[in-house]
Amino acid sequence: MTRRATAPGRWALLALALLLPGAARAQTLPPLDPGIVATRFDSARAATILTAAFAFMLPRTLDPATPRDLALWGLDGLPALDPRLSTVVRGNEIEVRLGAKPLLSRHAPDTDDAPGWASLAASLADAGWAASPALRAAGPQAIISSFFDELFNHFDPYSRYAPPAEGSRQTAWLEGSAGLGVELDSLGGWAVIAHVKDDGPAAEAGLRPGEAIEAVDGQSTRGQTPDTVARWLAGPEDTDTVLRVRAASGRVREQRVARRIVTPETVYAQTIPAGRAGTWLGLRITGFTHDTDRRVETELLRALRDPGHARPPAGLILDLRGNRGGLLRQAAQTADLMLGGGVVAVTEGRDPEASTTWQSRPDDITDGLPLVVLVDGRTASAAEILAAALQDHGRAVLIGSATLGKGLVQTVTTLPDGGALYVTWSRVLAPAGYPLQALGVLPQICTALGSGALAGQMRDLAADRLDMLPALLRHATIRPGAAPATILGIRAACPAAEGREQDMLTARRLLATPALYRAARLALTPPPP
Repeated sequence: MTRRATAPGRWALLALALLLPGAARAQTLPPLDPGIVATRFDSARAATILTAAFAFMLPRTLDPATPRDLALWGLDGLPALDPRLSTVVRGNEIEVRLGAKPLLSRHAPDTDDAPGWASLAASLADAGWAASPALRAAGPQAIISSFFDELFNHFDPYSRYAPPAEGSRQTAWLEGSAGLGVELDSLGGWAVIAHVKDDGPAAEAGLRPGEAIEAVDGQSTRGQTPDTVARWLAGPEDTDTVLRVRAASGRVREQRVARRIVTPETVYAQTIPAGRAGTWLGLRITGFTHDTDRRVETELLRALRDPGHARPPAGLILDLRGNRGGLLRQAAQTADLMLGGGVVAVTEGRDPEASTTWQSRPDDITDGLPLVVLVDGRTASAAEILAAALQDHGRAVLIGSATLGKGLVQTVTTLPDGGALYVTWSRVLAPAGYPLQALGVLPQICTALGSGALAGQMRDLAADRLDMLPALLRHATIRPGAAPATILGIRAACPAAEGREQDMLTARRLLATPALYRAARLALTPPPP
């Protein structure tokens, strides 16, 4: 059974990207047909979308705002599409103009009247549509998107609106879409199975990597791209598709497979030779979706406790380079697998549901297996939460560069038009108390300064001196609100960079030399009682 890091009563709401129920779901609008040129701007439809958005945002944004603020900020999206348009506030009147010509004036609602301000904004946009060929050429969806783009310019970089098609793609990545659970490549003009998800329909049907899919429901895949064939394999949940499959032996068979919801694969395991020490287990995590923690647990237990393995791995290398994040809950639960108790992360926000402390259980299923984590400048969000938790508790040695520094949590809802609204509602603090936003996580061993600097670090480490220690200790003392110059000065100790070959080579050297590994470990939080 999968373990759970504990945060009582808040599972559904504390995802970095998790669709939430709420007032915004109260009404669903039919989708706009992108192939049809709109002849009018539907102000009632726009008002419904904005009313739902305002209702969702107002109690949740990290920084408070009023409905008046949201409406006026969003109306700046009109001149973004047609610079001749402007919104003018004259006393208690709000007016939209084309150049110097007034188009429509409306009496301002009460500051906190969210439906009133949503309706006003929609009416002014409608007036702009009637007078502006540029707005009509852009279309209604562009007006809604531009409204939210300008509105979110007043918030953090991660709050945003995703139009219906983009929102659906993001939901599919996080929660899964109906398919077979395979990744495809191309070989000799055919679609070839590159990877089969262990618990997906394809694996259960006996499909294997290296087999070619020659036809999908009678349609030949010859000359088709892997993406095209992948679209053929997708479809409604619980529907069947019939494949013509050619095995490596040349044998051809027909295989019926039922589609079901499958989250994309995010965990890839490899066995790394370790000389006389046996092997190390390498786990690359590319993101955090709904089953990432279970996949990590499966790979750990398979390597550590499977009686078919003559010898368990002597160490673990966790590769988080390029991992842009995902679900906070999954990061916390993955940390729980490898920690011996203590705080994983703390979130703070205006909404009471946004603030919690995530705790891990006291049992580490790896029994303290030596652990190295690879990070780089693209390691972000949930991946930073995992890296910080493992480092702060002295559980792992981090190698690479400063991470991206995304420590803001978004809560997400689906709007009536099918678009997704991502709203930052809390900030994340590492177990040591420092904020992840902008600051990121620093490694114990920095590979971003070049091979000469790395060689010097390793020589000093052999003498039991950790060169990054002063920067790490200063980093751990930073609290929310620190000056940008202070943050930049700390990050300069190991500037963010893309992962490189030296990361893995250094990890292997560290695991192969216990004295170096011990010298590089440090704990920035007190051990649990």
